[in-house]
Amino acid sequence: MGLSLLVIVVLCCFGIGLYSYRIAKNAVIENAEVTVTNLVKQMGLNLDERIEAVRDVSYQMCETGKINKILNMNVAEAKSGMSKYKDSLSTAVLQRNALYDYTKYALLRPESGIIYEYYKTGMKKKKALEEEKILNFLSQKLTTASPTTWMVYDGQAYFARKIVIDYQDRGTLCIALTDDFFQFIGTTSDYLKNEEVVVANAQGEFLKNAQQMFGIKELEQILDYNNGSFYVYTDYEEKEDDSYLTIALKTQDNSWRLACFMPFSRLLQGVTPIYGAIIKVMIAFLLLSGMISYIFSRTITRNADVIVQGMKNFEEGHFERKLKPVNYDEIGLLALQMNFMGLKIQGLMGLLEQKERQKMETEFQVLQAQINPHFLYNTLGSLKWVAYRQGNKDLAASIDSLIQLLRFTIKNAGAMITLSEEIHYIENYVAIEKMKYGDMFAVNYQLEPETEELLLPGFVLQPFVENSILHGMDMAEQGGEICICAKKKRNILELSISDNGCGMTEEKKQELLMGEPEKKKRGLNSIGIRIVDQRLRNIYGEKYQIVMDSEIGKGTRITLRLPVTGGKENEVEDSTGRG
Repeated sequence: MGLSLLVIVVLCCFGIGLYSYRIAKNAVIENAEVTVTNLVKQMGLNLDERIEAVRDVSYQMCETGKINKILNMNVAEAKSGMSKYKDSLSTAVLQRNALYDYTKYALLRPESGIIYEYYKTGMKKKKALEEEKILNFLSQKLTTASPTTWMVYDGQAYFARKIVIDYQDRGTLCIALTDDFFQFIGTTSDYLKNEEVVVANAQGEFLKNAQQMFGIKELEQILDYNNGSFYVYTDYEEKEDDSYLTIALKTQDNSWRLACFMPFSRLLQGVTPIYGAIIKVMIAFLLLSGMISYIFSRTITRNADVIVQGMKNFEEGHFERKLKPVNYDEIGLLALQMNFMGLKIQGLMGLLEQKERQKMETEFQVLQAQINPHFLYNTLGSLKWVAYRQGNKDLAASIDSLIQLLRFTIKNAGAMITLSEEIHYIENYVAIEKMKYGDMFAVNYQLEPETEELLLPGFVLQPFVENSILHGMDMAEQGGEICICAKKKRNILELSISDNGCGMTEEKKQELLMGEPEKKKRGLNSIGIRIVDQRLRNIYGEKYQIVMDSEIGKGTRITLRLPVTGGKENEVEDSTGRG
């Protein structure tokens, strides 16, 4: 269990670590994308400002000071003043920071044809023929409608201006731009480097392109996104060496294009410290979780061992042995419940043993109380022949009825019998009663022939006949009559026991079916009738009915209605379970 918990903890830590790293990675990328996008927007604003500054200052410079005089000199004046105005362009550039900061060298060629030049300190001076070639190339790109241009010639970015004074061409000024003109990013930037920035003019000509990962065609597609109708957008480009976050921008004032390419490898360097921190936290968490898992699993295992020992005790029958848990967690409480269960089982087993002893004693008592039926039959038979020899025929007949009654009772106890068998049983019972009461009452039987073979539970009529004899009749007078009738009405067997006795009150009728033993009076066998009534209800349910009609001084009629059951092959089970 401890190993399983440790594996689960390791897997959870590994999953949490990966998930945390992924979240940190996505957060860094999103943050870098926002940061670089804002940086590129600022670069676009700076580029527009530099373009405007160079353009405006170059125009202002040509209208003031010695430059204006140079532009208005003819050839003779220019040659004669060569020495005087030789450094005029250098002075003008040095006096204007917007030009000085971004000018590698500058060339001015008025209409006189003499070239004035400025070279930044340390810059190697070009030959006159080469300067002429540069000016000729740039002059071809200038028109009255487009007096300025930004372009690249022989790997150098230039700004060129056609100088127009009083609507007349006065010459051409070209400025070779330094790399600082395209420098927008400081050396401390964590995301971008200047060599990863591409700059193109409004015509799509690349003025700066030091990066090596993208070709010209790819750059043209990037900078011509949506046919140039964009301000700024981001994209991701896949290369063999790395993946790149690409951000392109179109400047608002001059429609120049900027593109930056940030490699993911550098971008994810910011995740490395986070990754290290995640690993350290995971290791610490693993160690702590491992300790907790070990302690927890150890506790569970020890309590589980207690439970196993308890089960072994139960298997061996030692329910009295108590379990002592290591601590009282859920499994420890289960051990206490097992102690309680053991006590309960022990008590139940003791009770079961007591019941078994009582059962054995009862069976022994029943066995003692049993009399061999053959011995009883033989004894009664002997008494019967003694009565015959002494001439007491009535006693002999009564003993014979008792023998038949006893034999029938033992043979058919709990069984379903035919109505004719039940009537034969009643006849024997009446014969015995007549031995006591003589001819004080008579019993009539009115049975429809089709009812004699119908089945019913045995001994259901005797309690009612007994109550008619003992309670219904006034044995001080003769003329008592009991009538037993049987009719079949459709699927109902209707049995009635009526007498012409003294009748009974409503209270006695209720007592007959529901009375308690202490309320029993002589001759009112309410217990027997209650048992018969409950037995018939158990067998037939709602199909069984009992009706009592009685009137004081006129007699009583009890009617039983039972569902018809014919033939012993279709016997109904009674409450004893015998068929």
